Amino acid sequence: MRVLIDTNIVLDVLLNREKHVRDSAIIISKVQEGILEGYLAAHTIATLYYFGRKHIGPDAAKRFLVELIKIFRIARVDEYVIEQSLSLSLPDFEDAVVCASADASDTVAVITRDKDGFKRATMPVFSPSEMLGILAAAQ
Repeated sequence: MRVLIDTNIVLDVLLNREKHVRDSAIIISKVQEGILEGYLAAHTIATLYYFGRKHIGPDAAKRFLVELIKIFRIARVDEYVIEQSLSLSLPDFEDAVVCASADASDTVAVITRDKDGFKRATMPVFSPSEMLGILAAAQ
């Protein structure tokens, strides 16, 4: 299943957000295992470096990104995606970019902890726990 993973899922793992890290780490492991075909929006990489540099230092942040791009595909964020984002009626522009980037990459869903930001999304949106439930039911 081809899915786009929202920035907050990877930040949960990078920043070790106690309340969310378990499910988010499992989602990433499902990508690593090939159970999910995971995409990250291109702008997510810059955001991860920004927060990672502050939390774990610039060298560790770069190492984290090097490992991340070995397991994830990068979904484009270009002129077309930005134009599509501007036409969506999502309340948060960054969420609109994620949604348009996911659509341009032919993903079937977005996985995020911010489902409220995607209420008018053009594709299904799941929380990490919802996606884990879907994967468990499919086994």
